[in-house]
Amino acid sequence: MAAIAFEQVWAGTRMYPPDAADAVREALRWPASGEPKLRLELILDLMAREIPPVVLAGVYTAVLRAQPCLAHLALAAAAVPIVTINQDELVEDAARRLGVTVDG
Repeated sequence: MAAIAFEQVWAGTRMYPPDAADAVREALRWPASGEPKLRLELILDLMAREIPPVVLAGVYTAVLRAQPCLAHLALAAAAVPIVTINQDELVEDAARRLGVTVDG
C-alpha cells in the first residue's frame, strides 16, 4: 500500500525529483528477508506535510479499497484475541468474511 500511495502522489504532483522518487521506491521494496525501510504510516505522514489535500484524498481512497491478504485471513482464522497498537480494519474484515466474531 505504501508503494501505491507514493505512486499516486508522484503521478499527481511530480513534486519530487526523479532520483528522489527512485530512492523512495527502493526503500519501499520488500526484501527477500525482513521488511522495507519505509512503511505506509511513515510515508503517509511525511507526504501529508508537503502534498496538497486533494492529492492525498486520492491516496486515502486507494487505501480504503484495500482487501484482506493471506496474512489477515490467517490471523482471523486463528480465532484468538489479537492485540495491536492500532486498529487493523483488514483483520476485522477478514474475520467477518470467515464468520469469526469480532469484538471491537
